[in-house]
Amino acid sequence: MKHHFPILIASSLFAAVAAAPASAQSLLDLDANGDKAITTAEAQSALETQFKALDRNGDGVIDNNEYIDARLQQLSQFDANGDGTIDRTELTSHMRSRFRDR
Repeated sequence: MKHHFPILIASSLFAAVAAAPASAQSLLDLDANGDKAITTAEAQSALETQFKALDRNGDGVIDNNEYIDARLQQLSQFDANGDGTIDRTELTSHMRSRFRDR
């Protein structure tokens, strides 16, 4: 029997690891076989990929430094002018470009 994650659950799983670096899979990429459903296996595979990306030193745990570094890297994607802050325009622009790319 094929188990499907509702999109809300998959979104929650992805949000839990959203601190992964920019190379991390997007929610759309979770559907590895393209059948418009995210199976348990697909979600687990994506989580493993995300965990490996966060655990940069490969010790099997994500420490505070790895987590903070990943979050800062993620936030820097939004900071278009590089001033260390994200204003409403930068946030809106970034999100629009992500949806436009899909």
